[in-house]
Amino acid sequence: NIQGVTLEEVKRVAAKYLRPEVLCETVVRPKQKTPAEGEKAASAARSERPEIISRVLANGVRLLLCPIADCPTVSIQMGLRGGLSVESAKTAGISHFMSRMLLKGTSRHTASEIASATDAMGADLTASSGRNTVYLSARCLAEDFEKTFDLASASLLEPTFPPQEVELVRGQLLAELAQMEDTPHGEAALFFQRCFFTDSPYRFPVQGSAEVVAALGREDLAGWHKRLVVGNNLVVAVFGGMNLVKAAHYVARQVESLPANPNLKFPADVAPRRTAGREVYIKPSEKGAAIVYVAYPGTDIYNVRDRFPMDVLDTVVSGYQMPSGWLHEELRGKGLVYEVHAYAMTGLLPGCFAAYAVCQPEKAAEVARTIESAMKRAASHRFEEKELAPARATIVTAKELGRETVDGWAFEAAIDEALGLGAEFAREEIERIRAVTPEGVQRV
Repeated sequence: NIQGVTLEEVKRVAAKYLRPEVLCETVVRPKQKTPAEGEKAASAARSERPEIISRVLANGVRLLLCPIADCPTVSIQMGLRGGLSVESAKTAGISHFMSRMLLKGTSRHTASEIASATDAMGADLTASSGRNTVYLSARCLAEDFEKTFDLASASLLEPTFPPQEVELVRGQLLAELAQMEDTPHGEAALFFQRCFFTDSPYRFPVQGSAEVVAALGREDLAGWHKRLVVGNNLVVAVFGGMNLVKAAHYVARQVESLPANPNLKFPADVAPRRTAGREVYIKPSEKGAAIVYVAYPGTDIYNVRDRFPMDVLDTVVSGYQMPSGWLHEELRGKGLVYEVHAYAMTGLLPGCFAAYAVCQPEKAAEVARTIESAMKRAASHRFEEKELAPARATIVTAKELGRETVDGWAFEAAIDEALGLGAEFAREEIERIRAVTPEGVQRV
């Protein structure tokens, strides 16, 4: 029983196992460079990436092709604008339900045939959705490109939504939604979303609401597919070891017959959440820990003037992906929380700038006050370059590491293009982060 562990027992196992004479230490680190040399090397590495060749078919499908010499694999990414952002209370979760059905049977393959063919090639084939997109991803050996693309395109363009598979996936989704409520983090996140995003689909998780998921039928899923999976909403990215001309012709033949929908529209210029003043919501819970959220209205992904200063602010306040910053030093330093982090959430619709902390119930009020105090400090603080330089470097490093793999690079290019930001937005993103000034952070 972990509650019965004593100080003496912890000391005993530490002395037994953490002995310096048996220590093994490994370090992987870059060669030492001056800051100027490091900046030049990073810029050179980015410029050495192969060019992305773009082509738009007559039906509006956008192709992104990037042959990479001596690459043994091919990454296939298909992205569509959609997801939770285009749903309502009556359709919450339909994009995710539909995406989970894409690999469950096509006009030419059953679910088991898709799985068997993928396994036989040692390929990967997945489909899912998020707040802003629906996507299908595949990776295979270069010699299996055409067979894998055939499976991928059939799965996206020709799903049949078999009734038996619909019920199977419905049960999985309902179980996932129930499980969210059963965990402290899940319960707190769902409560926060419902309180904050009162008039936005972001009040729901990506999986939607249990009521909608329970009621959706095969015809609903097929109708949603017909609405979103259209030529002028599809981006197909193929990166890796393939012949450019052959791949371009093959991909075009597979998707050129997909109808376009000139009436397809997405939300734009939506105003951020409006509030008359400070709001406090408290939910009694049977869970052992308290979880506090402190949030402010945010912006959308298209507001690039504010997005990146907000990311830098987030990094100063709480670290970027890893815990550090003001909140961590203040709250963890005083032993007030088990966990604390802030984040800037953006999407097709305005999101939020929020911080959350996990603590003992009796410390929740003090934790909330401390987070609010840190946010007030940020609003009036005169930021200096020496504070922002390491924050910018942290974000740039994390972004670049996420693009180290062909899959990561291709996926980001496809999603950025689908969202209307452009396939090369990753380059602009890095430059905008590097250009964030103290005045820009102070402004947001």
